[in-house]
Amino acid sequence: MTILEISKYILLYGYFIYHHLYNPYTYYTIIATIICLYLLSYNKDKFNRDSQVKYNDFADKRRICCIKKFGDVLSNLIYILGGLYNYHNDFHLCAYAILVGIGSTYYHWNPNMSTLFYDRLPMIFIISYIIHLKLEFDFIITLLIGIDCLIKWFLTLDLQNYALFQGVPLFVLLIFGDLNSKIVVCFYLVAKYCEDNDKKIYSFFNNKISGHTIKHILSGVVLFII
Repeated sequence: MTILEISKYILLYGYFIYHHLYNPYTYYTIIATIICLYLLSYNKDKFNRDSQVKYNDFADKRRICCIKKFGDVLSNLIYILGGLYNYHNDFHLCAYAILVGIGSTYYHWNPNMSTLFYDRLPMIFIISYIIHLKLEFDFIITLLIGIDCLIKWFLTLDLQNYALFQGVPLFVLLIFGDLNSKIVVCFYLVAKYCEDNDKKIYSFFNNKISGHTIKHILSGVVLFII
């Protein structure tokens, strides 16, 4: 990560903290967190390349009723249903959630680094919009930075910027958000745990449901409570 990239995150999230939750200690804590994450990522290139190749190897490989990767593909319906649930209250959230469902389905039908781009692209839109809703930050600015992080990941396999794009707002929401925001973050963190333990959870449930499938379900539930 270059000094320019560090500055980008400081400007994006530091601006919000400074103007909306002004507290010098909080402001410096967030900046310090970003810098620490950078310093701890000295071996990021090898880690990212090795882990991302393994990332596409999911536990649930069943083919049921002509549906490949049955659990991981079918569970994306919850994003589409969650989007439709918000149709009358928030059309933008509805549209982005449906795109997440479509993108994730496309990816899990044939998981590889190319299709993963189309899975993560809609995620940038919905994350940017949730940051806009919960933190009142400009949607377009957040979206552009998110797309910048995604493109860097796709070209270099450096996942650090993309991870920070998700992680820093979650950190702020968990500390300063209202009860609803804290619940959303907790669901997301549990979903990430299930994603990271995909095969262990699949084995625990006797090859009936995988950790990644549960991740879809938990993150999809957020759309009904946000």
